[in-house]
Amino acid sequence: TAACSDGTTSPAGEPPPGTSVPASALTFVPLGRNAPALVSTTVSFWARVGEDRIARLYYRPRPGRTDSTEFLRFRVRKASLLRRPDGTSFGPNDSLQITVRVTDPVALVVEFAPAGLQFSPSEPASLKLSFQERNGDLNDDGKADGSDDSVRSRLAIWKQEAAGQPWIKLLSTLVVGADEIEASLTGFTSYAIAY
Repeated sequence: TAACSDGTTSPAGEPPPGTSVPASALTFVPLGRNAPALVSTTVSFWARVGEDRIARLYYRPRPGRTDSTEFLRFRVRKASLLRRPDGTSFGPNDSLQITVRVTDPVALVVEFAPAGLQFSPSEPASLKLSFQERNGDLNDDGKADGSDDSVRSRLAIWKQEAAGQPWIKLLSTLVVGADEIEASLTGFTSYAIAY
């Protein structure tokens, strides 16, 4: 279940991390009625052994504003890189290009490449997704109210290994007050916020 930064947990009866369900059993948290589009749906960067690297995707600024809101932050730590897609280990100062792509701009499903890349379980990569641009309306009924609080407590990051396969719930941390959710990653696949 999703853990909150204030120490609370998801409601009883929520599926635990590792639960596998078909896409039809999930409700994805989409872009939202009045949310701005993303500036870009793809970002690539070089991850390097011994260095922290961060990739970000942003929403477009709202009319009349110059700043924008971060949608995605993906961090590869100094010792995160473990194995290449072919199974070989990384050596000192080795690097690899990583690409993050939004494959569903409505449900905000994000795909990572190269497939098969593995991160260290002791120092995994981290993925943070923001739903701040929803302005509190998480169930998409046009208003922010108590029913959205119930949805917020059930949110988690889910992963899908390949198109058509079930989605698997990850252990996720909900950052209360920031409308962000974070999970540690040990490999690459597709990810989305859902409940």
